[in-house]
Amino acid sequence: MAGKGTFVNNVFENLEDLGKATVKNTARALKDTFNPLDLIGQAAGFEEGKNTDKNPEKFKNKNSTPLDLKKLQEKYQDKDKAKLDAYRNKLFQLVKSGDEKLLDKEKQEKNKKIQQEAYQKEEEKKKKQQQIQSQSQETPHGKDGKERKNIFGKSKKKANTQLERSVEYKQNAGK
Repeated sequence: MAGKGTFVNNVFENLEDLGKATVKNTARALKDTFNPLDLIGQAAGFEEGKNTDKNPEKFKNKNSTPLDLKKLQEKYQDKDKAKLDAYRNKLFQLVKSGDEKLLDKEKQEKNKKIQQEAYQKEEEKKKKQQQIQSQSQETPHGKDGKERKNIFGKSKKKANTQLERSVEYKQNAGK
């Protein structure tokens, strides 16, 4: 029985050691692969004594031409400048069309206002003409308050004001 207990203990100890070693190796592998400091150093062009390529003969190949970073950067700047100019032109066209729309709207409002004023003037003229016609129909013989002479009888005079009809102006009316 003692032999079996030691065998089980040895198995558990071996599994425990294996688990610890796996955790350490995995952490170390991840650190080496995804180390942020190494990634930043590589992006900036710094290498701190580490040669990531195991074959340095790749860089000594005479058949390839060296990369000219200045020309490459100028080409990218030219492309960016062209895109920027295109965006500026597009923005200018948008603003210009917006201004044109605004001016058109103002012109339409101004024309509408002028038409409304002209319409109101015409309506006022029509009203005045209708008033003149209605007044002329009411008094066809003039506005002086006199009637047309009748050939068959006496002429009658209309009283124009209230004063002429009052008692104070009539003779012998106060007695």
